[in-house]
Amino acid sequence: MPVKTLGSLMGKRLRTGGLVSVLALMAAVPALGQETRDCRLVDGVLPDGCATAGEGQAVQDPVTSNVELEEFPGSPKGFSISVDGETLAGEDRKVIAGAASPGGALREQDLALDAADVQVRYDGTRAERRLNVLTSDLRTEFSAGEEVSFNASTSYERWIDRAELRITPVRRGFGRPETIVVPMDPNGSASWTVPAGDENDFTYVLRVYDSAGRYDETAPEFIGRRERLSNRI
Repeated sequence: MPVKTLGSLMGKRLRTGGLVSVLALMAAVPALGQETRDCRLVDGVLPDGCATAGEGQAVQDPVTSNVELEEFPGSPKGFSISVDGETLAGEDRKVIAGAASPGGALREQDLALDAADVQVRYDGTRAERRLNVLTSDLRTEFSAGEEVSFNASTSYERWIDRAELRITPVRRGFGRPETIVVPMDPNGSASWTVPAGDENDFTYVLRVYDSAGRYDETAPEFIGRRERLSNRI
């Protein structure tokens, strides 16, 4: 019976281990002479011979039922183009393309309002700015010593910090006349007494200020002082 020495056993193990290492290296490294391909995108396009993962695979999802609240009242074409929903004698509604026009009461109401030249519109974001002041009795002539009452109104009071009535004599010639300032509420009233003197005509405006001191004012209105009053109403 042959005797296995320690040296022979170690040589066998080394030969076996070397074979395993060579096989592992061959599996990890591509075969010699095999060309590797660069499949990175070039300007967003794959090079020829490259493919993305999952290419050629089709994904199918089940088709569910229609979940719309109501069906389109026309044909399966799915659209209808008509002119004001007009109806021709003995024919369907005037249709340019698609299915027959479903018409409806709302369209008939729109046409009736348009024929009557009536516009029905509501836009809460389009509030018009309004600022007014006039004499309470709408008179334009007063006598000396008479008290005149003014009424003011505005649509943007919440942005107004203070308001005043400004009355200025109409002076002919040189010199700047002195303006009389009467504090008043932007949606209130104020009084002023017509003075005696050389000035017979006056202008008045309502001026309003915001918290930053910026102001807005009405166009000037005229009042006059007369000895004989003829335009009382």
